[in-house]
Amino acid sequence: MDLDKRLQRLEDAGFTNIPSLVKRYPQLLSLRTKRTMEHYVEAGLGLSYEDVVRMTEKCPAILGVNATKAVERLEDLLLVSSTTQQEKRRQRLLLLEVGMIVRSFPQALTYNIENRLHCLARLLLLSSTTNNNNKDCDPNTTSNNTTNNELDNSNKARVLLGKMVRKYPPILGYNLESRLALLEEAGISRSQSLKALPNFPQLVSYDIHSRMQKLHDAGLCSSSSSSQPPLLKQLVGTFPPLIGYDIEKKIQGLVTHVGVNRTQALTMIVNYPRIVQVSAETTAGPAARCLLRTYNNATISNSIVVTLDYLVQHPRILTRSVPNCLEPRLQRLEELDQPLQLAPTTLVSLSNQAFDEQYGKLGDDLPPVPKKEQQQQQRRSSSRNKKTKEKVKS
Repeated sequence: MDLDKRLQRLEDAGFTNIPSLVKRYPQLLSLRTKRTMEHYVEAGLGLSYEDVVRMTEKCPAILGVNATKAVERLEDLLLVSSTTQQEKRRQRLLLLEVGMIVRSFPQALTYNIENRLHCLARLLLLSSTTNNNNKDCDPNTTSNNTTNNELDNSNKARVLLGKMVRKYPPILGYNLESRLALLEEAGISRSQSLKALPNFPQLVSYDIHSRMQKLHDAGLCSSSSSSQPPLLKQLVGTFPPLIGYDIEKKIQGLVTHVGVNRTQALTMIVNYPRIVQVSAETTAGPAARCLLRTYNNATISNSIVVTLDYLVQHPRILTRSVPNCLEPRLQRLEELDQPLQLAPTTLVSLSNQAFDEQYGKLGDDLPPVPKKEQQQQQRRSSSRNKKTKEKVKS
């Protein structure tokens, strides 16, 4: 087939910028493009022909792989971490999930999944070996533990990679070993990175050095004491997603909506880095106004006075929703005539179940008897019954 016919075949397949496609992936001229594209449409991924055209324009190499095997590799990867019970429905949902992933990131079809799994398993093994070396181990059990760890880490790697691909498909394109080495240079240990990756796989995508510099420029500088680890590395080590946020924007949000100054905003981030996860406008600000209005500088238990400085030292209490958490609990305490009995830190630290068990829900007539008191009452009643039976026998 001459070149004109090959180019015409690509045009018939629906492509417009053919010179760019051929320049990026010359093999396209020798492939049965339309048949492969139809296979993706018929694979049950929920893709239309137009979706496959757009995917090919992003990554022409998807037409050069075995479509069936590529889809099966991604499906197997997601199958391990799937929790759907019904088999047919699970397979259907998995195929649709694979379709969502490749629609947004078609390069996923071209990667060698097994190589990624081996690399991740090796990193998990190195991390667990490092942790074990820090402990006193019996040399007789070292070889057995190593073999077991290899098997466990192989399974963990598959589950872990499946979770990461669900949240951030481009994770497949990164060399995790080199990326984790860069993070380790910045103060985030390998074990900390592996712990953070399932929930925040984007961690490996950042230019760690420029991000650390931005945090430093924002005011999160190193500790003045040489005997302690640098403050910035300590913060990022305990909460790696911190590097993914625009800290300057977060500081300005706290200043504007909570009413603190810049130094106080930095103190809040240092005391509780996870405060950057909530919106200052919709969560932290309303929570601060609600608590300051309710407690109104009143002295509560243990001589605690709720002021703005108190909120700065305990920023975690500003991460709870006003309509869903703070207001219902404060109103319930008012119903019980004990509105200022709980410190704000205790008020927000209780789970919904624990608060309901101890104080009841809004609108209940009487507060429930706590479980501990119920158990004490049962013990007292059972002891009284025993004494009564002994007296009757005597």
